[in-house]
Amino acid sequence: MAQLVWKHGKTQDEARHLVQAKMNEAGIADKVIWTGNQFQSNVGWGAVLSLVGEITDHEILLSKVSGMLSGTVLAKSRDVFEQMFPGGDISNQPDAQLTASAR
Repeated sequence: MAQLVWKHGKTQDEARHLVQAKMNEAGIADKVIWTGNQFQSNVGWGAVLSLVGEITDHEILLSKVSGMLSGTVLAKSRDVFEQMFPGGDISNQPDAQLTASAR
């Protein structure tokens, strides 16, 4: 089950480019490894932060967020995604969780 599911309302490529640009602007782009539309980050061998996510046709999924900074990263991600894609948080909707966990 994904920890954060956010509807982006863009094409998959547009959403990826917007997210990558925001990461670059924030100075964290070099901490994220992209493979197509999937991304991951590990800081401090995963003890500080371990994150796995994906941009799908409709959503940004953060499927794993763990480590000492996980709460901060989830809160910041929600704030940034709300600015970029207003009203898109569907994490608590049962359908979103079923969709995300099926991936």
